[in-house]
Formats: sequence, C-alpha cells, structure tokens
Amino acid sequence: MILETKIKGIRYEKKGDEQTFYILETDAGIMKGKAYFELQKDKCIKAEGSWVVSKFNGKNEFYFKSVIPSLPIAPKSKFDYACSITKGIGEKLQAKIWETLIGDWEHIDIKTVDGVGDAIADEWKVTLAEIKNMGQQADLFAWMGQIGMTANMCAAAWTKWGKECGGVIYNNPYKLAELPRYGFLIVDKMVLDNETWEIGQTDQRRVVAAILYILDENANAGNTAMSFRAIIDNTKKMCAGITINQIIAATRSLIKSEQAAFIAGDGSMPDNNLARTKDLDAETEVWERWK
Repeated sequence: MILETKIKGIRYEKKGDEQTFYILETDAGIMKGKAYFELQKDKCIKAEGSWVVSKFNGKNEFYFKSVIPSLPIAPKSKFDYACSITKGIGEKLQAKIWETLIGDWEHIDIKTVDGVGDAIADEWKVTLAEIKNMGQQADLFAWMGQIGMTANMCAAAWTKWGKECGGVIYNNPYKLAELPRYGFLIVDKMVLDNETWEIGQTDQRRVVAAILYILDENANAGNTAMSFRAIIDNTKKMCAGITINQIIAATRSLIKSEQAAFIAGDGSMPDNNLARTKDLDAETEVWERWK
C-alpha cells in the first residue's frame, strides 16, 4: 500500500553505503525503512510498504520498501502544511490567514492579514521558498515515475544528480545504469519499452552503455581488458543491426570521455585490448605497488 504522511520526528537513523535506515514518527504512526536520500522532520513523504505488528511492543508499524518526497496537492492541505512548518503561526492565526487570503495565499503579502508582524512575515517567506523547492522536487519525482522508474530508482537518481537529475535522464536515460543496483539490462528494457525517448537498437547512447556493460561483465569474470574484436562481436549480438563503424564511433566517444582506454596491441584497433579506465587505473596502481 502507499501512504502519504508528514514526518513529525526522527527517532533513529543509521547510514549505510547507499541507503540510510530510519525509524520515523509521522502523522500516520511509526514508520521504518531505508531511503536513498535524507529524510527530515516536517517534510512530507509518499511511502510504499505495509503495516506489521511489532514483535517488541505489539503495536502496528509501517515498514516501507521505497519512499519519495511528496507535497499535498489540495490547496487547503498545502496551506495547512505551510502553516505547520512556519514559526509563530498557531491555529487561530492560521484560520484567519485562510479566511482572508483563501486561494491566493501563495501570492498575496501575508502582512495584509491583521495580527501578522514582521517576524512571522519573514518566516513565511522562508516557508514559501521551501514549498516551491519541495513542489519542484515532487514534480520531478512524479515525472520520473511516469517514465517507468521505480521509487527507489528515483531516489537514487536524486541522490546522485540532485536537481540536475531530470536533465541528465532526459538527455541520456542510459546514465541510469551508473546508479547502484541498476545495470544496463534493467535500464535498457525500461528505455526501449518507453515512448518518451525515440531510442532504437543502434542509438549511440545505447551502444555506449552496451559496451560499458560488456566491459563490466568481462571484469566481473576476472578480466580487466577485452580484445576489441570480442567487443565488436558482443556488441553486434546486443544491438541488432549495428555496424562496425557505429561501434568504433561509440568506442571513440568512450575514450574521449575517459571512460575507457586502449591497451596497446600491434597498433591496429581490432587487435588492441579495451579496458574501463577505472579498471586500468586499478591495475596500474597494483603494478606500481608490487613491481
């Protein structure tokens, strides 16, 4: 089930390599789970998970398997949330502001409301800026969800690229293969099945990602370099209709961006060995240490 709520407090957090485990106090109750990005008090979230009975105290707790930022959509709910995170606004003043400004509360100067002084007005400006930022973040997460990304993939993308993640993904969705836990095969299926991008089998972005995947699989098998002839053969199998010139162009792109490098063979490209730059650097470091 999906639960939208507001974080009232953070009881516990433990950072891991990629995710942080949280125990949260929320409007909906106690929630536990891991998140790719930082969760904060007074922020709204949308979590997917289920209610379970705690083995420690017998109370219901919500365990989430994914979580993303959220923001109330209904004008009144959004207004109530804004007031709840603004210092100095109590229930009576909140009711008065809504009664006075109603639907224009985001655009009209709050000082036009009786009882609102400079201090509250300054706090309100901070709140409006925060609401705007949260809205942009929530919209971005919603867009990523619409193009087929899971909530955890959205959070991982936000962690890696922040506000720039929308542009990064739109320009080259295969960049998602750089995220922890998400490789070429997962991303490739998502991209080819989606009309958002007009990316075919031999699109250079796909070919580049395919070659990196081939090199990574080769490295996982214990080989940090691969003959270019083998790369050509494997790329042809993965990218139906690809030409050798397209593979060469993609490889040159990888070398130019310093993601891969040739290890000298007899001087001709087909007989050279290609390696991920990171693997080549690691091998060089080991050699320099032990030679």
